[in-house]
Parts: sequence; C-alpha cells; structure tokens
Amino acid sequence: MMWSGFPYPEHPKKELKTMRKRNFIKSFLYYSAIISIPILTVFLVFLAFVFQGKQREIREAAETAAQAVRDNYSLVLDSAATQYDILARNPRLSISLRGFISHKQIGYLDVILTNTILSNFNSLTNNAPYIASVYYYLDGYDSILTSDTGGTTRLSQFSDLSWKDSYDHSDEDEWLERREMHQYSYTQPVPVLTYFKKLSMFKGVVMVNIYEEQLKQLINTSSQLDRFFILDKDGNFLLQGGAQTAQLSPEDKDLLVSRLEQSPDDAYRGWVDLSRGKYYVRIIPADCGTYIAACISHSN
Repeated sequence: MMWSGFPYPEHPKKELKTMRKRNFIKSFLYYSAIISIPILTVFLVFLAFVFQGKQREIREAAETAAQAVRDNYSLVLDSAATQYDILARNPRLSISLRGFISHKQIGYLDVILTNTILSNFNSLTNNAPYIASVYYYLDGYDSILTSDTGGTTRLSQFSDLSWKDSYDHSDEDEWLERREMHQYSYTQPVPVLTYFKKLSMFKGVVMVNIYEEQLKQLINTSSQLDRFFILDKDGNFLLQGGAQTAQLSPEDKDLLVSRLEQSPDDAYRGWVDLSRGKYYVRIIPADCGTYIAACISHSN
C-alpha cells in the first residue's frame, strides 16, 4: 500500500545542517555587530581626538616658529637700523661725513669722527657675517662712502649701482629690497637684501646690504619649518627658506599673497593647498613693512 501523506525529504540531515549553518552565521553577524559597533565608535572618536590634537600641535608649532623667525629677522634689521642711527642721528658727525664725501678740506675733529665711522664699518662686517656692506650716499655728490673700501668711491667707478634706480624713484622713507649686489667688477653678483633708510638732515640714504644666504641659514637654525617666506607689503618675496628648498610656482606665490591681503593687519592663519601639498600657514607682520609666512606641511 502506498503512503498518501507528505513525502519525506530526500536528505533531511543535509538540510538541517544547512539551516544550522545559516542560523550560526546570522547569530555570528548579529553578535559581532553588537560587539564591533561600540568598539568602532570608540576608535573613530579616539582617532578624531588624535587628529584634532595633531592639528592643534601644528597650529601651535607654526605660531611658535613664526615668532622665532621674526625674532631672528628683527635682530638682523636692528643691526641695520643701528648703522643708520650711528651715521645720521649725530648732527656733528653728519656734517663731517658730508665734508668727507664732498672732498673738501676738513678739520682734525672731522678726521677723527670719520675714522671712527670707518672703524665701525670694519668691526660690523667682521663680527656680523650676514652684513655684506654699508653705503652712505648724499644726493648731488659723485662719491659714496662704503665699508667695502673703507672710504669714498666715485659713483662713476663704483661697480654696484643697482640700488640707485630704486632709491631715486621710491617715496618711502624706509624699505627692504631683494637685489643682486655687484660688489666688485671682477666678481659675480651676490643676492642680498638691502635695507634703505633715507636721511633726515640731508638728502641722502643709508643702505645696509645683508647676505641672503647667511640670513637664510641664521633663520633656519632657529626653526624646523618646512617652509618660510619673508614678503613685503606689496607681495614681493624677499626671502625663502626652510627644510623644503624647491621654489614656489607663480600660482603658489599668488595664492599666499591673496591670503595676506585678506587680513593685512591681523595677519592670516589657516590651511592652504599649494602645488606641492597642503600646508598650515601662519602669516604675521614684521619690521620694516614686511611679513613672515611660516608653513608646516599637512604630511606631518
């Protein structure tokens, strides 16, 4: 007689095993999710705190480094400004220097005062290796007093005259300019930053030439920045230094200048995407109408 009920499964053990396997996987995934989600949440929160902490460290490091760069830079400019004070603040000395430059007959006191200045020139260039030379020029005379020669030289015979055009056309009383100094006719030009300060008693100017490379090394030793820049108020790049020596592209320079122009008084702080990566940039005002831009790479 035939069985009239439901047929038995062909492989009851196999199907039971499959159902148990599915239940096990579902249970495993369920309990794994219960365990993993809190752990993952804690990990993500921890990672967010670490990331925020690292960004805060970068901001603080950029702030500190920018101040350190400005301090060393200010020391150099103070040396330059001191030369102006020596050469221009003393009326009697100014009169003696004018007589010396004009090649007029001068008295004994004038000789003493002038020799004191020349000795000071020699001491400055020997003790401050970043100072290349000091110039003292009066309008209307064909001579210039320089620390290079320890005396006067006629302009028609002077090899370094690239400063003259800037001085003749500038309306500023004090400014910095990056230029090539042709110190001697038989040597190659040397990149320098020239500090200009116009005289108050006579029409003329005191100029202090600062070696670009020595200034860069002095600032590099005081900071661990990936990049730093010194800019003037017109957005001209006067100096570039730091661990990364590659030159900025024109587009990168324009981008930094635009950040500076956003807040020239309070300066700028924030992340900037340059062609060589993302940098946290802190820009602060410095002496002589210039700005320091301190940059730390996001890769840190």
